[in-house]
Amino acid sequence: MENLEKNPQILKKAKSRVNFKIHLMVYFLANILFWLFWKFIGGGGELPWPIFPTGAWAIVLIFHYLMVFYWNQKLVDREYERLIEKEVKKNSNKLKDE
Repeated sequence: MENLEKNPQILKKAKSRVNFKIHLMVYFLANILFWLFWKFIGGGGELPWPIFPTGAWAIVLIFHYLMVFYWNQKLVDREYERLIEKEVKKNSNKLKDE
């Protein structure tokens, strides 16, 4: 596998997915610490404060997931199609001028 030349597009996609997985692990570990801290040190009160960072961070994580696994490819495909159409129009205008 080391002898093969790496495809830059696949490498970029792999890095994005690995970064998302790291983000997910940090989310779980940090939130476990938040809730343990609340339970054993500052637990009590009416509303548990860790619900706010857990919820807000979950929203960010959902958008990160959508960007890595769904929107990114759609946006790339759309931009690719737009550039192809632009190139075709440019070439057809050159042919008309000749």
